[in-house]
Amino acid sequence: GRPAAWITLDRHDNEPRRLVAHVVAAVEALLPVGALHAAQLALDGGSSVELTVIPQLAGALDTCVPEHLTIVLDDFHVIDVEAARTAIRGLLDLLPATVHFVVTTRTRPALRIARRITAGEATVIGPEQLAFAREEAGLLLNDVLGADLAEDELREVVAGLHGWATGLRLLATALELGSDGARSDVFDALASLTRGKLVDYVVEEVLADADPAERRFLL
Repeated sequence: GRPAAWITLDRHDNEPRRLVAHVVAAVEALLPVGALHAAQLALDGGSSVELTVIPQLAGALDTCVPEHLTIVLDDFHVIDVEAARTAIRGLLDLLPATVHFVVTTRTRPALRIARRITAGEATVIGPEQLAFAREEAGLLLNDVLGADLAEDELREVVAGLHGWATGLRLLATALELGSDGARSDVFDALASLTRGKLVDYVVEEVLADADPAERRFLL
């Protein structure tokens, strides 16, 4: 398979030097020894990230990646400092064609995405592309999770949850059999889901990562 360097980000990575250091460390493990030596020296020596480190990193990748390499930045939505975004934009602008960047994020990243799409350099996979169609939801809920939903119930579930995969999985737990062996009513399960587990998921997985201003706005 294609080698991949995976970097899961947190808010400390808003410091550009730390962010680029993580990229260098993850990529370096996949390349010949010493391939990124110059970029590492520039980082350690305090050289400008934007003017020196990024060009040296991109140049080394151009030289040392003859086939294909994928770099994944996971949870990019936590990067909200412009200097850190500028560093990644600069790297994207200089990357050779053999290096592919994957950015996972809950918000549209400030990486000049529209320009890159127009130039044929980027593809966006958003909620619409990730949403489960009725047939796919049926395979997950009935064939994999054993929910045994009828066609009209599947249509209601997909419409109510907009095909959201996590919501479908949470719904399956809400449909667990009772002590009498009877399955919960799917419409009751949907209602209880929006009141309980779905709210808990959003609070824990989305609001927990938001800064205070974003949290106040969303609530």
